[in-house]
Amino acid sequence: MIIKGKSRAGPQQLATHLGNAEKNETVRLIETRGTIAQDLRGALIEMDAYAAGARCQRSHYHAAISPEPPHLLRPEQRTEAIDALEKKLGLDGHARVVVTHEKLGRQHIHVVWSRIDLEKMRAVSDSHKFRKHQEVSRWPPQTPPRFTPT
Repeated sequence: MIIKGKSRAGPQQLATHLGNAEKNETVRLIETRGTIAQDLRGALIEMDAYAAGARCQRSHYHAAISPEPPHLLRPEQRTEAIDALEKKLGLDGHARVVVTHEKLGRQHIHVVWSRIDLEKMRAVSDSHKFRKHQEVSRWPPQTPPRFTPT
């Protein structure tokens, strides 16, 4: 599994990219969590509004999860992978939007979280993101084989 991600600004532009049905055969909004708005654009704009109190320029964290072709993640696997990445990034329980794209039989998942911790009114750090992506991309964790003496 390949995971790429970064902090972003511009909810309008991100909503346009994620909702682009011209470049993808299938675009599905799978989940909106932690927002009143239940549509993609509205949820991203709402999450961006949280940033005003935290004085944060890049209030979203956008990650793309791509299973190795030809594999497709079952819904429960998709949820486990998203939750593992969310926990590793320190975004547990933050507002999020999940969108899937399919193109030429290849599935990939986009997840956008609000980086704003509403209790502390500050952005969650996005440092060491590449290491965190790499650790989760090895999901599910492989247990090393046990040494058996001969």
